[in-house]
Amino acid sequence: MSTIEHGFELLADNPLPELGCNLKSYRHLRTGARLVSAVADDPNKVFGVSFRTPVGDSSGIAHILEHSVLCGSEQYPVKKPFLEMLRNSMHTFLNAFTALDRTMYPVASLNLRSFRNLVSVYLDAVFHPLLTESAFEQEGWHLDLEEVDGRLQYKGVVYNEMKGAQANPHSVLMRASTSSLFDNHPYAHDSGGVAHEIRELTYPRLKEFHARHYHPSNAWLFFYGDDDPRWRLETLDTFFEEFTFRADDTRVPLYPLVATQQTVELPFSPIESGQEIEKGFITANWLLSEIDDPLERFLVGITSSCLLGSQSAPLYKALIDSGLGESVVAGGFSFDLRQPMFTVGLEGVELDRFDRITDLIEETLSNLADTGFDDDLIEAVINSKDFAHREFGNSSFPKGLAIMAGMLSGQMHGGKRQSATLGFQDTLKQARARIEADPGVLTRPLRIHLLDNPHRSTVRLVPDSGAQDAQRRAERERLDELEACLDASEWEDIRDRSLWLRQFQAEPDSPEALASLPVLSLSDIDKETREYPCEEIPLDGVRYLSHDIATNGIVYVSLLFDLHHLPAELLDHVELFADALRQTGAGALDHVAFSRRISGTTGGIGAATDLHSKERGEEAAAHLVVGGKCLGHQMEDMVDLLEQMLQSARLDNRDRVRQLVTQARSHAESSLLPSGHSFVGCRLAANNSEADWFDEVTGGIAALQSMRTQADNFIADWDRMASALEEIRTRLFTTDNLLVSVTAPSNDQSRLRELLRPILERLPDASGDCQPWQRTQFPEEEGLVVPAPVQFVGRAYDLRQAGYEYHGSMAAAARLINTSWLWANVREQGGAYGCSAGYDRHTGQFSCVSYRDPNIAETLGAYDAIPNFLEAAELSNQDLTQLIVGTFGSLDRDLQPRAQGQTALARFLTGSTPDMRQQRRMEILETRPEHVRALAGFLQEAGATTNTVVMGSAEALDQAETSGAVRFRARTVL
Repeated sequence: MSTIEHGFELLADNPLPELGCNLKSYRHLRTGARLVSAVADDPNKVFGVSFRTPVGDSSGIAHILEHSVLCGSEQYPVKKPFLEMLRNSMHTFLNAFTALDRTMYPVASLNLRSFRNLVSVYLDAVFHPLLTESAFEQEGWHLDLEEVDGRLQYKGVVYNEMKGAQANPHSVLMRASTSSLFDNHPYAHDSGGVAHEIRELTYPRLKEFHARHYHPSNAWLFFYGDDDPRWRLETLDTFFEEFTFRADDTRVPLYPLVATQQTVELPFSPIESGQEIEKGFITANWLLSEIDDPLERFLVGITSSCLLGSQSAPLYKALIDSGLGESVVAGGFSFDLRQPMFTVGLEGVELDRFDRITDLIEETLSNLADTGFDDDLIEAVINSKDFAHREFGNSSFPKGLAIMAGMLSGQMHGGKRQSATLGFQDTLKQARARIEADPGVLTRPLRIHLLDNPHRSTVRLVPDSGAQDAQRRAERERLDELEACLDASEWEDIRDRSLWLRQFQAEPDSPEALASLPVLSLSDIDKETREYPCEEIPLDGVRYLSHDIATNGIVYVSLLFDLHHLPAELLDHVELFADALRQTGAGALDHVAFSRRISGTTGGIGAATDLHSKERGEEAAAHLVVGGKCLGHQMEDMVDLLEQMLQSARLDNRDRVRQLVTQARSHAESSLLPSGHSFVGCRLAANNSEADWFDEVTGGIAALQSMRTQADNFIADWDRMASALEEIRTRLFTTDNLLVSVTAPSNDQSRLRELLRPILERLPDASGDCQPWQRTQFPEEEGLVVPAPVQFVGRAYDLRQAGYEYHGSMAAAARLINTSWLWANVREQGGAYGCSAGYDRHTGQFSCVSYRDPNIAETLGAYDAIPNFLEAAELSNQDLTQLIVGTFGSLDRDLQPRAQGQTALARFLTGSTPDMRQQRRMEILETRPEHVRALAGFLQEAGATTNTVVMGSAEALDQAETSGAVRFRARTVL
């Protein structure tokens, strides 16, 4: 007999103690809506509503709809309720995503009132949006008549977002790798949109798409956390009262496997890396039949990790060792779509080597199908998966969101996957038994799904330095043709529409509309700063920090070595040194054996730089962190491996170091366009402080230039490079330069300290004094030239020089600037995909950076007008309260155990005290309108001497200079 609760039929009740929750699956009787309700002792509550949204073209209809429904709804008729919740709620997560076949709207909050407010706003947004034509034009696309030169141009947030995405060769490659396997099918299209097809999308089509897909019968809902599960059911049942069941089938159809070996070749605009030989990208791709059985999918996932899960995996290693390319792209079998795919390839490939790569892939797969995987590799992969599951949810995303994402694909695609739970240990146990009984279970997929599967494709990206210019010319020519065809009345219509949209965007919401939004009060804010355990314990003369935190049986260890023991000339080798420690082998173990031992006996070991600005003084807290994580019974193995890394990493392994250098350059160049805003922000700050300078030298444009030099001159410079790596080891790894930080329960820490003592005894005592770093100066007013159709625009203001002394109210003022002025002027009116402002209290720099921005002059003008905005801002008591609430919403995060330990460590390194943190918190709580207005004067004075960095095409930089918006003192071609 079925159980009915508030209109929902209970379908399954699954306790999942390993995830700390109980999952109940329901179906709403009247509408057919599906619900998973997860009850957990976790205050970080999560809600999500998702829809199947397969598309029939690349107009971006699902993506633009995702943006547009968040622009006002029946119950909350403000123009941008998403922004109001972003500004005024205490969310720990608030966003929306469009995938190839679905659209998701997740929210999370630690505060119960805020959580319920967010649920109400999101439900009304997706099921009852106003969906106005102005929202479609703003978020999607529209024709705009420029006020300055009277020319037409295309504008729209998604339009510019996708122009930026299409300039990124990795995005193009991955999308083409999927679409090349399908024809006349939803997966053959780009759900995000392609610029020239976005311009064909109409407003009526958008409304029709919403009417068909955004209905409870096509909805999958999810709750997680410690809120009342009955409230969840009651809320949804009440909300769905006006809906009835609809039988539309939105499931993505299966695609028949056929004998096809299509080759797709596309152009891309290469980064000007200085290399004479043209290089491109290639992937080999297979489409598989649907794999419905959860255990079979799990086993195929193990096969995938055995092939490509690490740099020592056999297919990954074969591709790198071949020397045919610089870096592996794609990641093997993927199960996110209804039918699995397999994709693998290389970037940095000379064009005459493409065929050799596809031959190598097939040859390697064939050999592995015949010989099988090594036992130690299989065990390493299984151990890594087991450990990753134990850490499930231990990331920056809320745990409930990770559970929702893990379930959603199986739910939407149906079949046996629909009833499969996230019970990992049972599946792992079954997988081990199958592997032991039938070793061929991991290699048969290589024959069945790949070698004997004729449904495959090859995608090649070929460099074309004129590709971006050609796209710009095509867009301009289309607009010129349109201008030539318009009569006077049509010109007038476009002019009126452009003016109307700008006025609409500039008009504030009415008090009545704003009053419809649910709000919080200052009493909802925790007045006390959260503190995390951090106790300094002597350990044989070495500083040891203990963070006594429950970690689900995991021990996290960090060995921190102060980088000030290195001279400045060695710093451009530090990132390479960190890679080489983990990736070159150690002692008698080559890098393959060493990597497998790490994966097989620990949760992972590695090295990375760690950087913080100190609360007092100019010196940065800059360290190399050699760290690892393991279960309690694995501590001895982890400690032994850490010592091998420190003492006997094979830094003289020339061939392996060369691979690492090549990959580092490739990865840095690949990240330029997706992360242009980060590079611009780093460059803007580079001259401010030691920490900012170090950040630029090791992770910014300067680091990219160093990587190129190292790669281009590797053979000639190898002796010097090898000597530099060994000198870094000698100078860093000493006991007087060491700080140990451990996050684990105290009983595990006691045993760990005993295991660490022998390591410490074998380390040298001293390596000399710290080295003063002579900091080079980087250009200001700089243009960074890249092949991109959109820009990243940054400007910095020195408020300290203008006399400003930091006060916690700056956090609230910056939030006001971000969510009011910049959102309205740079994003909505300017069409940029994003823009943000922030203040560094350590240096006094206030900076603004935009993301995928079609403008330069207009954006810089918006930055410089911030003082006028602040002076004119009229903040009522309610406005101020919501501003403060939203500020704490972005500051107060629910940290998982590892992050708690990392936060406590960072506070120790920077000299941040509980009193300092509490004072800043109280200053935010006590923010007054006069604090905000006073900032205007300091920004106005600082505006006389700014630093501007813009990343964009040479043509766009030329136009900005011609307009007088900026005068670049330097141009750096990237």
